[in-house]
Amino acid sequence: MALALNATGLAAFARAHPFAVGASAATVKAATADVMIQKCVEKRDEIDVKRVAVFTTFCFGFTGCWQYYLYNRVRARVAVTAAASLLWTSYVSFSRRCPGPCPQNAPTQCDGVGTKTVT
Repeated sequence: MALALNATGLAAFARAHPFAVGASAATVKAATADVMIQKCVEKRDEIDVKRVAVFTTFCFGFTGCWQYYLYNRVRARVAVTAAASLLWTSYVSFSRRCPGPCPQNAPTQCDGVGTKTVT
């Protein structure tokens, strides 16, 4: 029961603070990955703390901060603007070139894209 309450509280915190949770998760993941690579792949006896700090700082800034901004702020605006522009352009182009309903494979009618088909 206590675990369910903590999971619910964590989910509520994540919804309330998505940037903090995302940046923290990216930072912890980067540090863990670098330590695992040094120990398991490179078989080092001692961990290079300076390397872990540099890698973790880079991943906090790039993966945590920049990608959050890019995917949650910029892409959302660009996608909405591009979709609206595409729909409006398609509608205007289609309505100007198509005289009426566009049945499939009908000669001298619109092909559904706004161009005439000739048979």
